[in-house]
Amino acid sequence: MRNLLARGGIEFLAVLLGITGSLYIDKLTNENDIRDEIKDSFNSLYAELQENIENLDMWYSHIEISLDQFKLILDNKNYSLLSHEKLDKAFFYTFSTFGEKMRNSVFNAMESSGLIYKIDDIRIRDQILELYQKTYSRHDWMLDFDQTRYLKAYDVIMDEFVFDENDTSNIYWNLDWENKRNFEQLKTNFRYKNHLLSNKENKKMYSIVNREAKEKTEELLLILSIYLK
Repeated sequence: MRNLLARGGIEFLAVLLGITGSLYIDKLTNENDIRDEIKDSFNSLYAELQENIENLDMWYSHIEISLDQFKLILDNKNYSLLSHEKLDKAFFYTFSTFGEKMRNSVFNAMESSGLIYKIDDIRIRDQILELYQKTYSRHDWMLDFDQTRYLKAYDVIMDEFVFDENDTSNIYWNLDWENKRNFEQLKTNFRYKNHLLSNKENKKMYSIVNREAKEKTEELLLILSIYLK
């Protein structure tokens, strides 16, 4: 009887150890799968961040050009002395809205799946969340604000200025600089003048937000590059 009980106890212990070992192996497998998935997502996220850097630099260069054009339009007292090409360029850069919202499809996938909250490195996880939820959100809000301002100014332009019917540039609309009404509007239309002034300041603010977004993106890229080595 004693031997039977002992043998039964050993068999029970073997079964228990087998189940425990199986669960442990399953846990290790699951953890390894999660680590592999996180690494794959980090590789995709790295590519997304690099694309954001390229877009930020491109739009920042446009903003720098536009600020020079604001100076030309706002400080000029005799527009008729400027060539049509210079006037077209100045009008385009001071009227148009510039910028592109940050790419975020990889981050959204990581967040919706809950994968981002399984990242063991709290520093990396928090930096990703801060970049996308704060820095990028602020950047995109600036673009939305700029778009709203642009749409309001659009109505003024359509009502008060005269476009060139013979323009063949096919890039953007140009005004008819042979029509003196356009020069008069540049000088006297206070709504358009207010648009220029506010747009100039908005572009200055965007340039600051743009550089901040680039700096924070580069910081995260460096951390990810070290992790992925």
